Amino acid sequence: MGCMNTQQAVQNMPTKLMPNAVIPKSAIQKKRQTRSLITAVWAGALTLSTLSYAGDMRLSPMTIRSGIESQISLQWPLENNKAIYNSKHFSHDSNLAEKAGVYLPQYFGDFAVSDYDAKKKQFFMLFYNMAEAQTCDRDYFIQRVKLTKTAFDINGKVIKKDKQYLVEIMKTHDGKMKRGDRHIKRYSLNGAYTRHLSAQLEIGCGEIPELTPTQAWPFSPSKLYKLAQDYSSQRGLYDQIDFTFSYAYSYSFMFSKDGNHSVTWPEFVNNAM
Repeated sequence: MGCMNTQQAVQNMPTKLMPNAVIPKSAIQKKRQTRSLITAVWAGALTLSTLSYAGDMRLSPMTIRSGIESQISLQWPLENNKAIYNSKHFSHDSNLAEKAGVYLPQYFGDFAVSDYDAKKKQFFMLFYNMAEAQTCDRDYFIQRVKLTKTAFDINGKVIKKDKQYLVEIMKTHDGKMKRGDRHIKRYSLNGAYTRHLSAQLEIGCGEIPELTPTQAWPFSPSKLYKLAQDYSSQRGLYDQIDFTFSYAYSYSFMFSKDGNHSVTWPEFVNNAM
């Protein structure tokens, strides 16, 4: 999967991202790759309202509350707030958010949240999305992630750059993920003056030879998620996925010791705000 720089950074993103916030339109670069039966359409190439399409793959944003509820129970949405606040999932996410001064319940109705606490030098971001493809003949979607982390000194010189690769498999029902896909990040400056992180993701219908040999869910029936390859400097399974069709998108953010920070959301998230 090639590197994506299709969106302009949104400078000084406000702490609370209201659905009607005025956000500059991203510069969308249309790029299509065809490899045999593999098709990947980069984020923003095809959009309708808050949905984004690539072939038969469709992505849509979720509110923070809906995303959390989908992690807690397959019977979401939940009417009982106590069930949310007492869950291990909410406790984990809210603890990470608090490190950057974010009170997560305040953003339950928003599609994304980010903030940077310059005093603590802690950055936090979170959003959820749903993916579906009615024509996928498998009981799962495969997603691969390329994460690039770059650290700069006060003069803007790169002092460290790492690339990591992750592969995950999500169980589906009737062509739709059984729960939302969570994208959560919490980072500190870790000695740098400025840090920039970008994630390029591709999700689709396909297979990984030997690991997913059948169209049926190949893992324990009780599992909804399989981490096939955790973040690693080795590409490994990242290059072994054979997509029939897929959708590629990206997000990125930067934060600095002087308090500056910015976020570039996927186009389907921007469309929902």
